[in-house]
Amino acid sequence: MLKHYPDFEDGDVLRSFVVHVSNTTTQTSVTKFTRILVLAGFAAFTLQSFQCASPEMSAARKAMKDKDYQKARTSAETVLKGDLDNIEALFILSNASQMMGDLQAATSALRRIQVSSAASPQQKNEASKTVFNLWVAEYNAGITTYNTYISTEKRDDAVKAAGHLTKAMELKPEFSEPLPLLGRIQLTLGDTAPAVVSFKRWWALEEKGFEIASSKGLVLEMPRAQVLRTMGTPIQQTSDSLQDGGRLFKDRYDVGGRDFMVFSTMGAGEVDGKVSGWTYAPASSLSAEEQRRTRTVTLEPLKNLALIEYAQKNPKGSFEWCTIVAKAHPTDGSLTPLRVRLYTELGRMDEALAEIQSLIKANATDMSYRITYASMLDAAGKGEQSRAVYEEVLGIEPANEAALLGLAAHWKGLAYEKQVAERDKAAKDPKYKRNDQLYFGDLRKSAEYYERIRKSPKYRGDLSVLEQLFNIYDVMSDSKNLAGIVRDLEALEPQYRVDPQWLMIMEGVYVRTNQIEKAKSIEARRKSLR
Repeated sequence: MLKHYPDFEDGDVLRSFVVHVSNTTTQTSVTKFTRILVLAGFAAFTLQSFQCASPEMSAARKAMKDKDYQKARTSAETVLKGDLDNIEALFILSNASQMMGDLQAATSALRRIQVSSAASPQQKNEASKTVFNLWVAEYNAGITTYNTYISTEKRDDAVKAAGHLTKAMELKPEFSEPLPLLGRIQLTLGDTAPAVVSFKRWWALEEKGFEIASSKGLVLEMPRAQVLRTMGTPIQQTSDSLQDGGRLFKDRYDVGGRDFMVFSTMGAGEVDGKVSGWTYAPASSLSAEEQRRTRTVTLEPLKNLALIEYAQKNPKGSFEWCTIVAKAHPTDGSLTPLRVRLYTELGRMDEALAEIQSLIKANATDMSYRITYASMLDAAGKGEQSRAVYEEVLGIEPANEAALLGLAAHWKGLAYEKQVAERDKAAKDPKYKRNDQLYFGDLRKSAEYYERIRKSPKYRGDLSVLEQLFNIYDVMSDSKNLAGIVRDLEALEPQYRVDPQWLMIMEGVYVRTNQIEKAKSIEARRKSLR
């Protein structure tokens, strides 16, 4: 689930939330966290230079003190009929309307303050902060209700969440943050067309920043030291401490006479920050604090648009969104399979391979580019070249998990092709004697890499890896190793006792090892979970 925005506090700058998409909308599992909103109070009453009091003004003040918000509102409206620019009355009208739940009237009063020639800069800033906090309230309400929906799966909760996010956009149309979640909810509700509108509205607000970042050679996760080498010395550098012991860096540059803010996050114990977001030319209607608040960049809308365009049989449009993602975050591999498929469908695979090769040259120490290149070669049917790249990675990083998994799958795939060929020959010629030994060598190599990946804490008890090893040892009639895998799978029962995947695997394992009673017991347990 999603986290919430805090409200503004003097001397501080807002830190926004991050929406991750291994998800994109194809995965809706997110992490829940608590709500920390505190709505702004009546700081407006501390402002100076208010007009001289009238009986109605005095009545409005007293009514606010007595919490008689309807009377306070009526008295303020009476004052404003005779004095359109009475700033104190406008603040009272706004605060009373807030307390009565009339967000539209509250916002309208604050907007009048922001454009009034009678308001001081301090008063205009206070009005802007209050609008911001009203935005926070609606945004947080949207997140809270969405989190509830994740738990309840009740459509009404999703609809309510979308309503809060829509109100947030009405309050602060300059802020793009509610739109990715709004689009996600709309997709969840089956409203693809409105979701596309939300995602494209987000892009309209963010596109220029992405273009500036791309033109300057900036990408997400780029080390801050590289940003400083690329962009030069910022006109302003600040940093904040994070609760986890890390730091948040804010580097402000002048690009075309407008602010371009680059935000980098450094985790506890790390020696450098990595780019997490940017802002270009924030709207002049925002306060100075709002213009320079910390923001993170989410790629979720772009990924969703790529998936939607592809589903709607528009490969060219899908490819364009994929390309924007790849430029902004080259090491994000979530769309790599789709992008490779699109390159193939559009007849541009050579272009794709050339592009990733150039990234490898520019990032020689980053193995993720080589991993992507290997997977693209494999998808293009260039298995031997793919294997060579994976082996190159292991020569540099012997424990690289992606390379180990890639090679394990590669050799098992080769074995499968040879096995199918033997079956086809036997099917065509009853006298043909199958030679299964032709692919046993490939299976042994696959098992070797799967066994190596099991040494990683992350994959030690991985069900998919154990299932692959069981399959290999079963086909090869390797009873010793087969028995070991069965024991390892059985040892996971306390952890996966009611896990459908584990139950399905164990049912098959017991059938293949002729332990029929155990297979029946697992089958009964699995069916009882339905």
